[in-house]
Amino acid sequence: LMLADSFVLEIQHNFYFLLGTTAGYITNEARKEFFSGIDAANIDLKAFTNDFYRKVTKSELQPVLDTLLYLKNETDVWFEITTLLIPNMNDSDEELRRLSNWILEALGPTVPLHFSAFHPDFRMRDIPKTPKSTLQRARRIAKEEAFGMFTPETFMIDPAIRLSARNVIQSSSFEIGTKLRITA
Repeated sequence: LMLADSFVLEIQHNFYFLLGTTAGYITNEARKEFFSGIDAANIDLKAFTNDFYRKVTKSELQPVLDTLLYLKNETDVWFEITTLLIPNMNDSDEELRRLSNWILEALGPTVPLHFSAFHPDFRMRDIPKTPKSTLQRARRIAKEEAFGMFTPETFMIDPAIRLSARNVIQSSSFEIGTKLRITA
C-alpha cells in the first residue's frame, strides 16, 4: 500500500522538477522504483507512536521510518518531514521530544521538519483545530532538542524561516499565512 500524490512543477525554461508528497507507508519493493524518478519529497510523519498509526491510519509507524532512513541513506532525494499536530492525539511533549530526537539522531540536523495545524474535516470533525500555542510549543520543544524547523501556520517574527541545527537559510521575501511561500 502506498499513499502518494505526485505533481510536476515547471521551475525555469522547460526544466521540470518532480516532487512527491507521500505518507511514506510504502513497501521495500516499491520504494526504490517510486523514489528513483523523484527529485524531492515531503513525507508525512503523522505521529511517533504505533498506537496512533494503528488506530488512526490502520497502518504501522516502522515502514514510514524505514522510508525516511532509505531516503537519507540510499538516495540523493531532497526530503522534508511534515507532522500534522492533532490535539490530544499526537501533540504531547513526550511524543514531540521522541519524534525530534529520532529525526536528529537517525537523519541528522539538516532535514527540515514542519509542524502544521489540524483543521476538523472528513471523519474527524469532532476534534478541535490545533491552537497556535501548540505549534509554538512543538517548535520550542524541537529547538530544545537541537533541531530547527518552521511552522508554516504560526506567525513568524524572524525572517530566518528555514532552520537547522547547523544551518540557517534566510529568505529575502516571504509570506506567512495558512500557506507558506518562500523566495530566496
